[in-house]
Amino acid sequence: MSCREGHLHLNEDWILVEPVDDNYKPVPPGQWSTGVLVTDLTNYVQPIIRYHVNDCVKFSAEPCECGSNLPVLEISGRMGDTLCLNGAAVAFPVVYFMLIDVPDLMSWQIIQTGENSVELRFSEIYGTNRAKVASESADKLKKALKAYGCGEVEVFASDEEFIKSKRGGKTPHIINLSS
Repeated sequence: MSCREGHLHLNEDWILVEPVDDNYKPVPPGQWSTGVLVTDLTNYVQPIIRYHVNDCVKFSAEPCECGSNLPVLEISGRMGDTLCLNGAAVAFPVVYFMLIDVPDLMSWQIIQTGENSVELRFSEIYGTNRAKVASESADKLKKALKAYGCGEVEVFASDEEFIKSKRGGKTPHIINLSS
C-alpha cells in the first residue's frame, strides 16, 4: 500500500518478501536484489512459501516520514524482462503492447543478441501462414521500437524453439544475451 509520502509499504501481516541475490542470499536494506522469495500468509489451504520471482526490489534502510512502521519497498521490475537497444530501455509491458495486435501471433519470445539486434521466436495460431506471421511480427516490432526511441533495430524472426528458464522451466518473454 502507498502512503501520503508516495512510498510503497509492505504489509507483513499478509505477505513476506525476502530480497535475494542470484545465489538466494539475503540482500540488506538499501541494496537492490536480483530476485524475491515471496510467502503468502493469507492462503491456509494451499500456501505459497518462498516462491521465487525475479523482481528487483529494495527495502529502505530508513523509516518512512509518514510514521508507518511497515517497511518501505521500491520495485524496479523484473530482471531479464528488459531490452536495452541503442541505449533505450524497453520493459516487457511496452513490448507486449507492440505485439498484441499482430494477427495470428499466438506467443513470442524476444532475445536481444546485440546492442541493436533482436531475435524474435514465436508461435502462430494453428493453420495460419507462418512466414506471413513472421514478416508482420518482425516489421511491427521494428517500427514500434524505432517509434519508441530505440533507433534502427535489426529484428530477425527465427524458427528456433523458445528458451526455457533453468529455474522452474518457465518461458521468459525477454532474454538479454547482449551483456
